[in-house]
Amino acid sequence: MLGLHRLDAEGSEIKRILPIAKDWIELEERRRGFWIAFYVDRWASSGTGWPMIIDEEEVSFQQCGSYIQG
Repeated sequence: MLGLHRLDAEGSEIKRILPIAKDWIELEERRRGFWIAFYVDRWASSGTGWPMIIDEEEVSFQQCGSYIQG
């Protein structure tokens, strides 16, 4: 999944398919895109009974906007 589930993961062993985000807006867009896919995966599997594709134990990054202080 383009590595979106590991945007904030640390370490050199993580393979990156996408280039590093140019700014915090692009990074936030990637986070939100992942969370949409995560939600749709959960919603679809709950309605159909099929297994979930995204393993939540492999997800390692902040929630949307969680780093913004306001």
